[in-house]
Order: sequence, then C-alpha cells, then structure tokens
Amino acid sequence: MTQIETDRPFRQFDVVKWESTANGKLKEKVGVIVVVVPAGLHPKDYVPGGYRVDTCSGGRDHESYLVEVKKRPLLYWPRVKDLEYVRRWEGVQAIPDGDRP
Repeated sequence: MTQIETDRPFRQFDVVKWESTANGKLKEKVGVIVVVVPAGLHPKDYVPGGYRVDTCSGGRDHESYLVEVKKRPLLYWPRVKDLEYVRRWEGVQAIPDGDRP
C-alpha cells in the first residue's frame, strides 16, 4: 500500500464529494464526514449507533473517513484520493434533515 497525501486533512463535518461506479454507471456522491478513522484500524470499529458500513476490507495505512450521504443508515468509506473538499459544515453535533447536502 502507498501512503495517501492530500492537499489538506479532512475533518469531521467537512462536506466532500467523489465519484463512484455502481451497475456500470458513474455517479457523483456528496456527503458529510461523520467519522475520522485512524490509520491501520477497521472502520467497523468506529461506526456510530444506528449506522452500518458495508465493507469487507481491513484498515488502510492512512487516515480515512466514513461519510453520510442523504441521511441513510449506510455510511460510505470512499478512497481518500478520490475525495474533494466542498465546504466546511458549520453545524454542531447533528445535521438537520433539510440542510443535508
């Protein structure tokens, strides 16, 4: 594995976007980082109550992020190299339903 470098470290409550492919279609996803996963640790150990993460791979050798998209109970674990910073979420602990990206 290679070490991932980004222009700036992402933080909890940053809004990020990335592209993913599902069923042969490219789709842009936009969401809020809800958990920062330390390097080398498995994201399943950091999933907050009420959420799940669908991954079978182990930890990554760099800090990574669990991202909520459209208030679904499924958190995404995108590749850090694919993330693009959109803006800082200025809310506190919870993001109101109507204000989600």
